[in-house]
Amino acid sequence: MANARDVDALHHPWRLPFELVDRTPQEDTPTWAVVLEDGNLLEALGPFAPAIVARVQGAGHVLATRPWAEQAAARFLAAQPEQDCAWLIRLARPGAGSPELLILHGPEPVQPRTIRNRGIALLMDFGKVLCHFDYNWFSWSHAAVFGHKPSSETLVKIEALRPAFEAGDIAENTFFEHCANHLGLFDANRKMFDAAWANILRLHNDMAALLRHARNQPGWTSVIVSNIDPIMVRETVARFELADIFDQGVYSYHKKVRPKHEDGSMWKLATKRCHEKLDGDPQLVIATDDMPANLLTAAAEDCVDDTIRFHN
Repeated sequence: MANARDVDALHHPWRLPFELVDRTPQEDTPTWAVVLEDGNLLEALGPFAPAIVARVQGAGHVLATRPWAEQAAARFLAAQPEQDCAWLIRLARPGAGSPELLILHGPEPVQPRTIRNRGIALLMDFGKVLCHFDYNWFSWSHAAVFGHKPSSETLVKIEALRPAFEAGDIAENTFFEHCANHLGLFDANRKMFDAAWANILRLHNDMAALLRHARNQPGWTSVIVSNIDPIMVRETVARFELADIFDQGVYSYHKKVRPKHEDGSMWKLATKRCHEKLDGDPQLVIATDDMPANLLTAAAEDCVDDTIRFHN
């Protein structure tokens, strides 16, 4: 079965119209899928297994998503003309018979990839990209901590304060005082409130592992760029042990920046911090976010080379 070394050996120097990716980089065993140029994923399901077969500079490559598909994929490649190109195929194993093969794409040309081994800066959003969140979960987490759910009117009032709190227009103590007044809490409840407030997040372990893998490459670095409040940052770092990923992060409540959808100040500050981490200007700066409005402000900045809208 394909391993990470073989996959990197093909995809790092060469650009194919499809790519093999590990869906579970946080696990010891990979879960392979093929990602197409449009971002859609083709996974191994039931009796079906996609595979990439390619011939590059005369050498054959077989990247199958399931071990049983490798031999049939290799036979297919051996039967093709001696030219550098790639195919995406799907194999089906009906019972104990020989796998059936369907060509999905190809032959497609294989192009050399521009190699950048140093000065890669990733500006990463947090919510939806590295974690899933749901503001409605605060009602549940408040009930778990304090024994009752807030009224819908109270939740509406608190939610109305969130944008100003995330933007730094309301100080943390002031925000808590407003919430405590609405929720009937006391100063002694502060730590429990913080825990309940931040308990709306569920970490995407695969994305956190993928980001750490990228950061470990020589000459790569990253900075979190997030419209987020100080309670959420503090509690998230402690709960999920993300101090390394959140190091020198840029958050909307910081002074001299505005939220990402308003202007590019957060992206510019993040690029500056990447410069400091790399001890020089990055060769390539990529901003990733799930919100188009945020990516528009990133794309408008000269310091950002490209943007990626995160879907899944």
